[in-house]
Amino acid sequence: MDNTSKHYLIKRTIKGSTLRAGVSFRRPAGGSLVIQSEVRLNTLAGEQCGWSYPRGFDGDQGLATGTAASWSKYEKKNDECADSDQLVLTVNPGKAYRELKGVPYELRIDEEPPVDSIANLPAAAADPVWTQMSGSTPREIVPGSSFPDAPLLQPGTYKTTLMPGELQLYRVKADWGQRIQAQMTVPEMAGAAGEALDGIRYLDTALISPTGEDVFAVFAKNVPGGSYTKAVLTKRGLVKGLTTKEIRYLNRNGANNQDTGTSTPGEYYLAVSLSRKASDKAFTIPLNLTVGVVGTAGAGKPEYVDGATPVSGESVTPSPTETPNATASTTPSEPGDSGDKNRAGEPVQGRSDSDDGTPVALVAGLGGGGVVLLLIGGLIVARLRKKPAPTQWPQS
Repeated sequence: MDNTSKHYLIKRTIKGSTLRAGVSFRRPAGGSLVIQSEVRLNTLAGEQCGWSYPRGFDGDQGLATGTAASWSKYEKKNDECADSDQLVLTVNPGKAYRELKGVPYELRIDEEPPVDSIANLPAAAADPVWTQMSGSTPREIVPGSSFPDAPLLQPGTYKTTLMPGELQLYRVKADWGQRIQAQMTVPEMAGAAGEALDGIRYLDTALISPTGEDVFAVFAKNVPGGSYTKAVLTKRGLVKGLTTKEIRYLNRNGANNQDTGTSTPGEYYLAVSLSRKASDKAFTIPLNLTVGVVGTAGAGKPEYVDGATPVSGESVTPSPTETPNATASTTPSEPGDSGDKNRAGEPVQGRSDSDDGTPVALVAGLGGGGVVLLLIGGLIVARLRKKPAPTQWPQS
């Protein structure tokens, strides 16, 4: 990011589809208490379709993420945003442009076809009630540090280690009619591990939608450790749970991220981090993750118009130009041959402006209406390690 707005022109491939654009970045250390950017989807005529404010708080796990969508439950706005062949995506560093200068961010685009009818679909999901999960023998897992390298977890228990200041990311797949539960357990620590912890720490967690919305269920009931994302960690250890609402199509009409972010199935993300202190020396704590997927897969699945289905796209890396006079383009590049997998059109130059003017170049066509991952300026976070760090277990 820098001190200018970045504009991208997104071509809709299915009339009436829902376009979603997610922006994520790792906030730099220090600086303001809150560092916030803006992401907006507008029509070419300037009608606002959706917006979000990815923000990271000082002391949190540092992952700022948010999603703007073309869908609106308000009929007039939805007609204009659903009928436009092209939408303008704007990423703006906002007031924090000095602190965000040079910070890489990930941009993810998703296109979902319209449905035939909502008459027989289940209503939006209610607040969930935690379901007890049976434990299993923990399997070792190597954590990811970015969305692309996050390992896919099946229901079960996993063990790893966590360093202060480290951000770990994992993927969990959930279908229509399902919701995700994740439980983090840190055992009691003694000896060197307890001393290194040095009083109170904070374990910060998040559940993130496929396009980048924060989707933990705020009012979930009976969640271990309370229904919030941050937990106090001492040498006594902790147990912290986190869950989503059930994935239903009509969640899209909800007022909050926990609703709109759980309106499509796919690979969701679990983020875990541990607060650090300036005086820290390298050490790790043991961490167990128990993951469950609750509900009947496929329940409440909508029927899309003409049998269309969202499909996975390939990763592409556009390089937005700093020149505001880029040549206009209205036709996406031809999709490459990827066998049974639809592929996004090759990236074309975007536009960077110091104002909010209309962009003049197409970034990428969504081949087949699929999910596209656009990596801007590199991965969101640096890989901290390639294998689990040595575990410092409690001393007997």
